[in-house]
Amino acid sequence: MRLKLQNFRKHRNFVVEFKPGVNLITGLNSSGKTSLVEAIYISLQGKSWRSNFLDITNNQTDWWRVDLNINNTEKRIVKFQNNQKTFQLNSKNFKTLSTNNKKQIVLFEPENSRILYSSPKKRREFIDYFISQTQPGYSEIIRKYNRIILQRNKLLKQEFLKQTDLNIWDEQMANLAAEIIAARQIWVKEVNQYISEEYQKVTGANEKIELVYKNHDTAAKILNQLKVNYQKERALGFTSVGPHKDDIGFLINNKKAERQVSRGEGKLIILTIFIILIKKYQIEYVIFDDLFNDIDLERVKKIEKLLDGIPNVFITDCRLLNEKFGNKIVLT
Repeated sequence: MRLKLQNFRKHRNFVVEFKPGVNLITGLNSSGKTSLVEAIYISLQGKSWRSNFLDITNNQTDWWRVDLNINNTEKRIVKFQNNQKTFQLNSKNFKTLSTNNKKQIVLFEPENSRILYSSPKKRREFIDYFISQTQPGYSEIIRKYNRIILQRNKLLKQEFLKQTDLNIWDEQMANLAAEIIAARQIWVKEVNQYISEEYQKVTGANEKIELVYKNHDTAAKILNQLKVNYQKERALGFTSVGPHKDDIGFLINNKKAERQVSRGEGKLIILTIFIILIKKYQIEYVIFDDLFNDIDLERVKKIEKLLDGIPNVFITDCRLLNEKFGNKIVLT
């Protein structure tokens, strides 16, 4: 894989060759490591997770360009100029990348390492992100569900409202909620099959890791609870029942993980989940941004072995300048 950047953040004219397998992009802070993986992500997904396209522009120019050549069989070009973006795939131009023209890619960023200690909302988003990557249509179910919750909450705040006015919204919400709950249950079950074994490969400790998702509600149960809670929700002004209120627990040896593990160990738990699902669903492109912060070097080599078999891995890190790890690209 060959990547060329022009006026992309701090990279005025930069070319780099990546190899199949693990690629480590290392260098001192502010050397532009994350910009390289950001460019790959934009080429494959048509958007950045960091900022809008205008913010990417080098301060001395009003345009930028990314050329990505994948194994000499697929050429992707992203251009941004005069506040307009253009995507080119094998010489065909597009204003946006359609779902069919995107490539599946999973991103592990520093925020993910704090999931254990974050809010329930962040943990729900963490699970929903992965399900969306592997289950077609799930992200649309989440969007529809959130729109219904928003509309239902507006109705609950209205001065004049009959319980029957909510019937159509309640039925739609309950059906979508049941789909979300079922998908999360399956996801947690799949992770729990492998997580202890994979985590032990990195830590060497005989510890049991388990994810807990307690919601087993059906559409009928949710619909009934909405009716029971009507007066309460009128007073509160929001919907108090549904998967938007759920949380996912992380246990280590049957105790809450966030109370038992260090930041590095917590990051390893989340990283293990990523690797399990990447391999299970045969995801071809993976980005690990700032991967090894908080992880001791002894475990770094074990992580490299876990990554074996993933076709294209891109890791940014500033700690391994003098360590052997995958195909190394050193930025100065």
